[in-house]
Formats: sequence, C-alpha cells, structure tokens
Amino acid sequence: CSLQVDHNSIQLLPEELGMLNNLDTLTCSNNQLEDLPPSLGHIRSLTLLNFSSNRLTSIPESVGELQGLISLELSHNKLEALPDSLQGLSHLTRL
Repeated sequence: CSLQVDHNSIQLLPEELGMLNNLDTLTCSNNQLEDLPPSLGHIRSLTLLNFSSNRLTSIPESVGELQGLISLELSHNKLEALPDSLQGLSHLTRL
C-alpha cells in the first residue's frame, strides 16, 4: 500500500499516520514540512520514505526503528544532522 502526497503544500503530518500498519511507501516530497511525527517509526512495513524538498530541520529517532526501510530520501531540506538511530537500518541502500 502506498501514499503519495507530493506537491501539496502540506505543513503537518498527523500523529495518526503511525496507525497505517500496511503502508510500505510514503512519498511526501515538495511540501512545506518542518518536522515529522514520531509515530512514523510505528509503521514497520515501510520500505521507502521520500521527504525530499521540504523544510525539515530534523528527523525523529523513531525512524531508526523501521528495520525494513530500503530507501530514505531527504535531499533539499534544512537538515544539519541525522539521528544516530539510522545506523541500525541494515537494509537501507539509499540515503
């Protein structure tokens, strides 16, 4: 199951997003996100996340719990650092 909400001027993702247990792909590029809900780490089925071209300044530590994550796209944001928890993502092939 995938959710694609690119190019929508989205400023906030709801905490309830973490309840989408069957979601494997979430693309939310070219929006106006400044942060992400920690509940994102509850969606264990995720394999691809695309948050490129937003206004993100940080990524929640909980993203490091997404053990099946293969691709994490974060280009063109305002990130200064990534959480240490990402080091445990052994399947991650694209960052």
